[in-house]
Amino acid sequence: MTVKEKNTGKRITMKRVGLETSRVCAEELHYVHKSREDEIIAFGAYVEDYDFPFAWVSYSPIGTEAEQTIATHTGREPNRTLEMTRAWNATWSPKNTMSVLFSYAHSQLQNMSKQEMLPDVTQGLGGVITAINPNLGFSGMAFSGVDFGVVGLKPTNHKFLLENGVPIYMLRRDIAKHLGVAITALVQHPRYGESSMPLLHTNVMMVLFDKSPMSNEQTPEQQDKARIAQLNDEFRRSGPTPDWIATAGAIALSNFPGLVQAVRDYDDFTPGNDPYGEHDFGNLTWDNEKTYWKIDYYDQALQYGEDALSPLCRRIMTILLASEY
Repeated sequence: MTVKEKNTGKRITMKRVGLETSRVCAEELHYVHKSREDEIIAFGAYVEDYDFPFAWVSYSPIGTEAEQTIATHTGREPNRTLEMTRAWNATWSPKNTMSVLFSYAHSQLQNMSKQEMLPDVTQGLGGVITAINPNLGFSGMAFSGVDFGVVGLKPTNHKFLLENGVPIYMLRRDIAKHLGVAITALVQHPRYGESSMPLLHTNVMMVLFDKSPMSNEQTPEQQDKARIAQLNDEFRRSGPTPDWIATAGAIALSNFPGLVQAVRDYDDFTPGNDPYGEHDFGNLTWDNEKTYWKIDYYDQALQYGEDALSPLCRRIMTILLASEY
């Protein structure tokens, strides 16, 4: 991919970055100053006649349990998701450089995945995940511009410089520079501290390369809803039982036994009457009257509500007129 810089007219080229150059970017230019040993690919933006990128981004397999869990909850298995681990650009970079670079990199990654050129990704690339620390001044605008969205929060352990007993949040390298000691010697310095528990969070962001789950596997939430719907259908189809009740208005309708059978046979679920997909409500017209049925969840003593998936849950079916709802 090649564009021209409008002020100088020089060509700007997006292309892959060699792993050694990427290591230099990570260790010398990125604020963490450490490369990822599991990095598999990187991309950069180059100005014409220059051999070193002025903007760079690298990718690795997902490295933390938190991000693996978040990816799974979006319907993307970790082995079908890459982590954007490092990104950097020179302060003089043209506006929107990183958004353009991210977009280019994602297009290349998807094409490589289709050609099975990413050995760490199986069955197609479903998305890219990354973490942004807003406490360091990162707004995430470059990520939002290429469809990244916040999908979770991740706790972070923070480092502090102690000034007269007051902790000042800083990066470790800045604390070491301020104190004039090596980073490895910080833990022994009386003015260095670390949070004993996560005090702040990073925003975990993800871009999905399609808007539906990449596999036939359901998320845990979808599995729960499907199980609730199954239990509700079994309860409704096996009725009537002593846990079925009807209002006086419903009983007064002609052919009430036929209405009960219609509730048992009901299968007209739509997003309008079943927005959560749990099959706990239905509506039909009987004897020219708009009629509802609904399932509620109680404990065995019918005193309190109960979780629909609890083995102690007692379901109650109610048939009633819409006017009685």
